[in-house]
Amino acid sequence: MRWWNVNPRIKEVAATASLLAYKCIDSPVVVASTGRSGSTMLCHAVMNSMLRSRRGGRFHPRLVFFPAFDRERIKLHDGAVHKTHLLAHHFPSSSKCIFIYDDPNISKQSFVDCCAKYGREWGEQHLKNLESPYGVNASGEHDVLNYKNQINSWYNRKQCLIVRYNKVWEYQDEISDFLGLSVCLPPRLERATKGSSVGGLMIDELSLLYQELPEFVINE
Repeated sequence: MRWWNVNPRIKEVAATASLLAYKCIDSPVVVASTGRSGSTMLCHAVMNSMLRSRRGGRFHPRLVFFPAFDRERIKLHDGAVHKTHLLAHHFPSSSKCIFIYDDPNISKQSFVDCCAKYGREWGEQHLKNLESPYGVNASGEHDVLNYKNQINSWYNRKQCLIVRYNKVWEYQDEISDFLGLSVCLPPRLERATKGSSVGGLMIDELSLLYQELPEFVINE
């Protein structure tokens, strides 16, 4: 295991030093998403564009990446990328934010799979961070992942670019202009499909919301 995974404090010190010397953007970059919506791919693309844009110095991409999943432990760094599923109000107006979203069925299935892999405690903490009023055993009649409020929070956010997952490649130039970086996305691959074990009236309602959302928006 690499040192930046072993000791978060060492990573933070090294990252802070490199960002002070070589940062290529003067604000934190936040990549927010609904579950399993391509945010990891987008984070890596932005991280790599930051590293290419640095004047001198060679750094591992992890030095410009910080997770921001726990709403009680958010720490942002100018010139670094932060990945999150939190609602928009947790991030200051100085942040450059991109919100990428996908079908709620995919997010719910990803949550079910992660609960099976990581356990109930992980699931309850994830729902707490999403500000969901429900627990992991809530029925399909409820918006367990707080999808609707999450979507609304980012659509009402200023300084935010919003894009649907399957359209992100079409708006690569707009993403680059928004960040002031030359972002190069990897080739699009067909996503693995799984048989869905989720459903219910609420999922149907959220799917309708998803279908009606604009595929691309920049809120100035």
